Amino acid sequence: MDFEKTTEMIIQYLDGELSYQEEEELFNALATNEELRNIMREHLTIARTIRNDFDAYQPPTEATLNILTSLGISPAINNNSQPTTSDNSILSKTKKFAPYILLVLITSLLTYFVTSTYLKHGEPKTEVVKSIVQTPPVIIATPMESNETLTKNKSHHSIPVAKSEKSIAQENSFQFVPKNSILNEKPIAINETKSNQFSFQKELYSNRQNHQNYSYVNRISIQTPFVVRNNEEPRNIFFTIRGITGKSFPNPNISSSDKFLSNASVGLYFTQWDNVKFGIEFGNEVFGLSYLNVKDGVEFTYEQKPSIYWGAVAIDYSLPAQVFSIPGLHPFATVLAGSSQIGGPLFKGIIGLKYHPFGSNFEMYLGSEGSLLFYQNQKNYYLTRKLGLTYGLSIIF
Repeated sequence: MDFEKTTEMIIQYLDGELSYQEEEELFNALATNEELRNIMREHLTIARTIRNDFDAYQPPTEATLNILTSLGISPAINNNSQPTTSDNSILSKTKKFAPYILLVLITSLLTYFVTSTYLKHGEPKTEVVKSIVQTPPVIIATPMESNETLTKNKSHHSIPVAKSEKSIAQENSFQFVPKNSILNEKPIAINETKSNQFSFQKELYSNRQNHQNYSYVNRISIQTPFVVRNNEEPRNIFFTIRGITGKSFPNPNISSSDKFLSNASVGLYFTQWDNVKFGIEFGNEVFGLSYLNVKDGVEFTYEQKPSIYWGAVAIDYSLPAQVFSIPGLHPFATVLAGSSQIGGPLFKGIIGLKYHPFGSNFEMYLGSEGSLLFYQNQKNYYLTRKLGLTYGLSIIF
């Protein structure tokens, strides 16, 4: 009997492919040949080992890819299914607790703005500047005054002063006095010498003649009107929270690696001009990826749907109220440019409507969004496009 043929019959028997007629022939050969029995024992040991280790055995990924490629099947490989090593770095710990920290931050900001809005608008506070009435001092001399009055006031070294006989009730009222009397009437200091007193009385008598018995002088009341000042300064800081929904191109038909708070972003904007704002945004979003990988001369197509972190700078423009007349609604356009977690550039464009209730610290908006994500693999660049909607809320400082 041929030795090689008998060895092949042993393998077929263990695989369950040997016919009944050939089994009888095989058993007759094993009964007469010790070497064939040793070969049978070796193959049985190998079969038992494979059967025991079958559940724990995982074929290499490269072998699986080679088999699928040879069959003409394009495999969909998700890198997240590959074994990963434990990472105890600070960055990994930060990513683990980042969703909870972000949730606490958002809750704290909402509580602060709701509380501050209630305290600010619950009791309106306005600063009122009190009116100030300024009345210049008036020097009046009448014909009824005598030398006795001057003698009584001589010890005080002052000029006799008397109030007007009539009071002015209305604001900015005037009393008539001849022009020459106002120009000629000058205050003169009184000395205790007789010569100076006589000179003063002489000049005072001359002024009395020019008064023509008019004792009313021009009295101007300067009154400052009430001014209401608003203590609220212009608010020019916007904290935004928005959600993103859309479809990627390419869009692999595989499950996405969604994370907590994925397809969302937060941003901080500053008003530069009346209708223009600059800011920054950070987000986490699901993108569909498709790229080629060449290994050992064999080309493989990889498809993924990872949740990618990204950051970008932004510029936002809103149409002024003079152009768009619907109260509270403002068309806007936003352009973002930045980078993603996988190392490629990211560009976004948003067009939509904002709704800002009068006197409110909140602003809601809805718009359409388009994204361009570039990424690199083995020195080749690939592009993923994404179209969808965005919706969110802005809290105004």
